[in-house]
Amino acid sequence: MTAFGFKTLTFVLPAVLLVYAIWIHGSDYISSSWILPGLGLSILIATFAPRLSRHGKLAGRAYFEQCVRVFKDPIFYTGLAFVSLLLIQWLNSGRTLSFDEVDQQWIYSPPPIAHLPSAIDSQEARSMVFWFFPAWTAVLFVRSSRLGADRSYALCGLMAVNSALLATVGVIQHVSGTPLMSWVNLTSCYSFASFGYSNHAGEYFCLMLSLCVGLLAQALFFDSSRNKVWIGVLILCALLSLVGANLSLSRAAIVFSWGIAGLAVFSIVKLAWRLLDPAMRVNMLAGLIAVVCLGYFLVAGLGRGTIGNELATLGPRDPQPQQTSWDERTMLGDAAFRIWKDHPWVGVGAWGFRYMVALYVAPSLWPSLQAGTANIHNDPLQFMTEFGVLGAGLMAATVIFLLVPIVKLNLWHIPIVLFPLIGCSITFLHSLIDLPFRCPAILYSWLIILAAIPTLAKEKIEPHAATTKING
Repeated sequence: MTAFGFKTLTFVLPAVLLVYAIWIHGSDYISSSWILPGLGLSILIATFAPRLSRHGKLAGRAYFEQCVRVFKDPIFYTGLAFVSLLLIQWLNSGRTLSFDEVDQQWIYSPPPIAHLPSAIDSQEARSMVFWFFPAWTAVLFVRSSRLGADRSYALCGLMAVNSALLATVGVIQHVSGTPLMSWVNLTSCYSFASFGYSNHAGEYFCLMLSLCVGLLAQALFFDSSRNKVWIGVLILCALLSLVGANLSLSRAAIVFSWGIAGLAVFSIVKLAWRLLDPAMRVNMLAGLIAVVCLGYFLVAGLGRGTIGNELATLGPRDPQPQQTSWDERTMLGDAAFRIWKDHPWVGVGAWGFRYMVALYVAPSLWPSLQAGTANIHNDPLQFMTEFGVLGAGLMAATVIFLLVPIVKLNLWHIPIVLFPLIGCSITFLHSLIDLPFRCPAILYSWLIILAAIPTLAKEKIEPHAATTKING
């Protein structure tokens, strides 16, 4: 493969994965499509594919070093082990519910092969393999040297622009008042753009808002080229992501998005006062005020009172409690903990909680176990319940291995590090009371951002270089 062809491939494959997952599977929690694992396999092949040098010869030594680099990555082994666990659960699935006349209770039949990890429903177990396999290969690909700093930045830029486009579709959908998700699928609850669950939409746009702000501040103060067109695009992307987070009508996202916006204004003003001359400070401040006002009027105008009504439910007097109340979540959390105690090491299988929960609550509560209670609304606890200590431990180890190089860089003051990390942290905090990681769009974006941060931070331009150009 030529150098140009390979460089194109390194950008196209993860880009297609992100775009497809966001536009097609933004809220599809049970995916039977083979496109996701197909893209994952293509990315894995590209990670190990040899490439030709400029003279048309096989770059043998470079290829060997590249393979060694991947094999030395601990995420190669944690991800491989986790995907293998999911694969075993899928292949060993197919348990049926029956009534035990002796013990007078409902039970699930043993799996085809006893004492091996298993799941209850085969299709749902397969969906988790299809989700997490491309997530693992994409992270390996981004962490390898094959993507490079320029294309890592381009991939993050694509995510920002894609978020703006998706938010635009959501705004049009919101204004039109259609009950159809993307004018195609009828949903039983409020939908926004490709997301049939408002909290998924809100969390996604909060994460993208953080990324947009990081890219924007980086372009303003740490990039010597200071491309005005690109800065304008990033401002627009940030505004649309802010609007998307608010029009999702997710209460947590509304609060988080304005918190991110406030922190962004504070950070940009602080950087401007430190790096710019007095005249440029005034221009920067005026521009910030204009952008913030525009964002506020866009949200207020498009929200038409719905955002205020949603925020009003945060108070103690909620005239219309949500379907999944805190009492129900407490009940679900208690049931999940007891399920895990009975299946501590490998769990009850992908999506197994929704089947097992009825056996761990009083029969009088069975009528309340509807769609909203199919999940615990606590991702770490649900992963522990369904994948056990082994699976949850492998997931936690992968995240730790992603964070280690970021911590070692010690560049918290750099916007391209600070704001994406804030967005990723908010996503994790939200996962303690909801289920953002049970959405492929959020899962892939979150992991790829964490994997790309070290490469982007190492290639940063010192702020004085940009300042010299501004003042010169």
